[in-house]
Amino acid sequence: MKFVSSILATLALTSLNRVESFSVSRTLQSPQTDLHTKNYLSSRVLSSTARLSTATEDETTLAKTTATPSSSLESAAVAEVVEEQEGISDYAKGFLIIGFITFLNASSNPMWHAATAGGGPPPLLLNAAVSSVAFLGLLAGGSLLDSNVGTMSNLAENDDKDDGFQNWYGGMELGFWKFLGTTCHIYGLSLTTANHGAFLIQLTTLIVPVIQGLQGERISRQMQAAVGLALLGVFAFTQDPSSAAEGADAIATQSIGDALCVACALFYSFYDIQTFKWGKLIPRTQLVTTKIGTQALLSISLCGALAWDESAEFFANNPDLLAGGSLLVPVVLWTGLIVNALATFLQVG
Repeated sequence: MKFVSSILATLALTSLNRVESFSVSRTLQSPQTDLHTKNYLSSRVLSSTARLSTATEDETTLAKTTATPSSSLESAAVAEVVEEQEGISDYAKGFLIIGFITFLNASSNPMWHAATAGGGPPPLLLNAAVSSVAFLGLLAGGSLLDSNVGTMSNLAENDDKDDGFQNWYGGMELGFWKFLGTTCHIYGLSLTTANHGAFLIQLTTLIVPVIQGLQGERISRQMQAAVGLALLGVFAFTQDPSSAAEGADAIATQSIGDALCVACALFYSFYDIQTFKWGKLIPRTQLVTTKIGTQALLSISLCGALAWDESAEFFANNPDLLAGGSLLVPVVLWTGLIVNALATFLQVG
């Protein structure tokens, strides 16, 4: 039940910053859309025809020209409307994909919490294993995945671009932010509850519009109100006494875990914003491969530097990784291949 509740609660919080999208979509699907489109076409045709008139023509010629649009102008106006409607269709498809990615990311919260609890592997070892599995899976099936996962039109146009160092730099930057976020994510969940971690990490849905607002993008009042209400809801949830730790040491440990989850949300926010930027400039396969390769390299290096002894002790105890009750292998495979590799392909697309 905690697994289901965590995912549902995360999805509910994520949907707050997409209220306007639903409103626009439903307006475009209303019975009045055809009438609006006809009026829009007429206005485009008339305005385009009027611009063809010169100042030396008399009023009769001007009226005739305005009232009798050419077939080429009609075609141009129709093409423009069709292009706009295709853009709306791409937006709706992207909205559904983002919702699915949210579900995949939410599924990792209870999994990583359960895997690191009760004698599980050190968090940094789990982090290195997840990133390595994602990278190996991408090397083995990346081309197949790329050919079967669709892209938006603005990304497909960039498939043949080759800008040298920029392509590598974009992937390395995304890998750096994802490395920081995933490290804080796994380590934070090992110290706090899955519910706390799930809600705090979804602060990304609040941080992203705030950062975009600071960058000069317009944020509607409805969105600002939704962000404020969601922030209050997250704060109230973290104050729930039923999930609070008991004892000074436990409280301190949970507080550190909560802080790491908040840091994770911040790093994920930077990752999301930069993914939107680099996804339009760099071919997807190279971007995703470089990103996950960088993430894996940094994760393995950090584990070797800070958790070598803990990792050696874990394997020295001969853990039965293939036992029926062991969650480690399924968790690593799911969060590595699906959450890190597949979700990244979908998000960049």
